Order: sequence, then structure tokens, then C-alpha cells
Amino acid sequence: YRIIGLQSCLLRFASIIFNSKPTRAAEERHLIPPSQNGFRPHYHTNNNIFILRTLIEQACATKKTLYVAFVDISNVFAAMNQASVWLKLARARLTGRYFD
Repeated sequence: YRIIGLQSCLLRFASIIFNSKPTRAAEERHLIPPSQNGFRPHYHTNNNIFILRTLIEQACATKKTLYVAFVDISNVFAAMNQASVWLKLARARLTGRYFD
């Protein structure tokens, strides 16, 4: 049990270190829109629920139709073109010391 626990801690520590630089660079360059608020500092996923509820209440109050779409992206990473992702990262200047 100690080896598994140690590996888990080491992997967690490594992922925090490797994720911090690209995340900071993306935040500084405003590459992440405010609507992408999950797993970001000072943002909460329940903000989306509040926004949706407010839109529903406004639509009901003004008797307007509100169209909402829920998209399941659970398998998106297996199906995406990884070469285009690397190209977009390169165009955003997120290369070199971040990913090499």
C-alpha cells in the first residue's frame, strides 16, 4: 500500500508542476474564455447552473422561447485530431519549454 500511495503522490505532484506553466500562459494570454470555468482558480462550475437558471427565469418572465443544448463530450479526446491540437497550441505560442 505504501508504494501505491507514494506513486500516487508523486504523479499528483508531477501533474501539478507540468500543468502550471501552460495553464498560467493560457490565462495570461486570455486564451480561455470566461465560460470555461471548471478547474480554474476563482471560478466555480455552479456558476453555469446559476447562469442557466437566470436565463430560464428571464425567458419565462418575458414569455420568450429559450433554446438550450446539452452536448455530451465524454469521448471527445479519443476521437479528436491530435495533430490539429498541436498545431493550434503552436499557433498560440504554447510550445518549446512547455511541451518538448
